[in-house]
Amino acid sequence: MPTEILYSEIDATILDRIKENLNLSNIVFIEVTDTDYYNLFSEDSDTQGVFLIGEHVNNPFLLAQKVHNLDKNVSILIVSSPGNFERLKHGLKFTPFIGNTVQCIADKSESNIASTIEDLIIRTQQRRNYVRLKASAKTFLQNKPDIEQIRTEFLDKYLEYAPIGALLLKVGKIRAVNEYATHIFSEDETALLDKDFISMFPDSIRPALQTFINEALAIQVFARKDGFDQQYLEIRVAEIPSEYKLLILSDITEKVNANKKIEDQLFELKKINFDLDNFIYTASHDLKAPILNVEGLMNALTKSFCKETSEKKQVKKIVEMIFTSIDRFKTTIGDLSDISKVDKIFQEDQQDLVIAEIVEDVKISISEIIKDNKATILTNCLSRKVYFSKKNFRSIVYNLISNGIKYQSQDRAPEISIDCEEENDYQILIVRDNGLGIPSHKKEVIFDMFKRLHDHVEGSGIGLFIVKRIIENAEGKIEVESELGKGSEFRIFFKKVKTLE
Repeated sequence: MPTEILYSEIDATILDRIKENLNLSNIVFIEVTDTDYYNLFSEDSDTQGVFLIGEHVNNPFLLAQKVHNLDKNVSILIVSSPGNFERLKHGLKFTPFIGNTVQCIADKSESNIASTIEDLIIRTQQRRNYVRLKASAKTFLQNKPDIEQIRTEFLDKYLEYAPIGALLLKVGKIRAVNEYATHIFSEDETALLDKDFISMFPDSIRPALQTFINEALAIQVFARKDGFDQQYLEIRVAEIPSEYKLLILSDITEKVNANKKIEDQLFELKKINFDLDNFIYTASHDLKAPILNVEGLMNALTKSFCKETSEKKQVKKIVEMIFTSIDRFKTTIGDLSDISKVDKIFQEDQQDLVIAEIVEDVKISISEIIKDNKATILTNCLSRKVYFSKKNFRSIVYNLISNGIKYQSQDRAPEISIDCEEENDYQILIVRDNGLGIPSHKKEVIFDMFKRLHDHVEGSGIGLFIVKRIIENAEGKIEVESELGKGSEFRIFFKKVKTLE
């Protein structure tokens, strides 16, 4: 019987790459709609291995909760974008209904997702086996007090070849152990038998471990030293008749270390980004004084020219070129300073914004440019709102409108239209122009820092870089469609604000 991987709202490209990286056979992928899960999940089922939830699901935590209530054994994996990972991970930590059956992972590496899915399929099967073992143990162990008979008939029959560790304890001593557990503890069966189980763990956690075993608490993770390395064991307790305790163990060291490595890398990336922002801010600040000095010296120099020199055509041209370079340098420094402010502004002033009002504000600020270029700007958003940083939203609108005017066709006056749509978890701002257009092979390049496709237009080439950074910092995205000679369409996706239901 094939193992089913069910999924909801997973990007098709990511799904294809996951399939390519899976090292399992006899797997079936089934897409699940909002109501399908009621019919597909139940604790009596054996076929479902993992349920994948995409971040575009209206409320991934709520869906995970509903599935968990129907089948407490199935593993659930929320697949997140790297930008949204920390928020979902934080939300999962404070969602009280579920334990380790639900996890969150970033979709940056499909091979990593695939290996996680393989691990989760095994865990789902382990949970199902555990439920069966617990149910059958009560009947099987009654009237069988002899420990050797229990070890032979129970462990050998049910657990000896299972891909999980199994230990049978009596008054804290190991009385029976399966083969997989010997691998976990790196000791043979003879060395483990009659050993005090909690003695294999550090003194500091022994009281908690003893309470966990005595009271058969919910599954927990305990750490111990395995040689020089730290080992993490996920432990379950199955209460069986008489004085015995059955422990089910999984070694999750590799998974814990992988998560720690990812967290360390995220921390380092945040630190690097912070240092880079500080460097950009400091560099742009420190460069202002020298360029202002150069500008002042040039003004003083031109004033010292005699009339004959100042009126020479060649001198005028050189002076004009120098002042043009100074102005461009000052603009670039200002843009660099704006980059370092993007994250801070976003955190400071998020609020409900009426889109049409921001557009009108931008139109007023560049009214002379609009008039000089005979540009037409049409807003079709009426009273649509977006929850966003006002300064950053204005920057997005300003850059896209001004670019629509800057990169106009010589054959027609600029026409720019602004529309709004909604799609799943996003509000979409659509800005269309009838300008020069962008070659298809350069559509992504336009978002690079200092990248300019048309040298005849003034600018530092940093505007669209800032727009992309603003929207991605806010867990959104930007797309562009363009036809050379006809114009471009920018679609900016703003993440809707969500609350847990």
